[in-house]
Amino acid sequence: MEIQSLKVFLTDADVAGLAAEHLPENDSIEGLQVRLTPEGVLVQGQYATGFGFKVPFETVWQLNAAGSRIDVKLDTIKVAGLPGGMLRTVLMRMVRDNVENQVGVSVADDTIHIDVPVVAQSRGVEVRVNFTAVRMSVGAAVVEVHEPEA
Repeated sequence: MEIQSLKVFLTDADVAGLAAEHLPENDSIEGLQVRLTPEGVLVQGQYATGFGFKVPFETVWQLNAAGSRIDVKLDTIKVAGLPGGMLRTVLMRMVRDNVENQVGVSVADDTIHIDVPVVAQSRGVEVRVNFTAVRMSVGAAVVEVHEPEA
């Protein structure tokens, strides 16, 4: 299958459903919310520590079209309302550990690379695709696909 032109409209509910389906079960994360904003995908929640208190966190992930891939880059991280710079490496290591066995998904530095044709092929679907844009807004995103390059 070759997708020559397509616009996919995603809502907060769509992204929250995808997150629930693909994120690992974790008893330490409470109140997880996933929302679309002009800056990217906002992920918020509270991390329950082993000491009996909850630490709020917030991350923003930018979505980028990259040919056959969608790249998801960690833009910002805040923990308890403060910049979480030193936790960035820890978070990305956790992400890498969770996706290492998923076909077509890899992590480099602070970016998750999702190679859509490889993921589709692992599920028995042959597809060629050329992502050209991801447009973010409040509560919605549009992913655009145009004819693949020869």
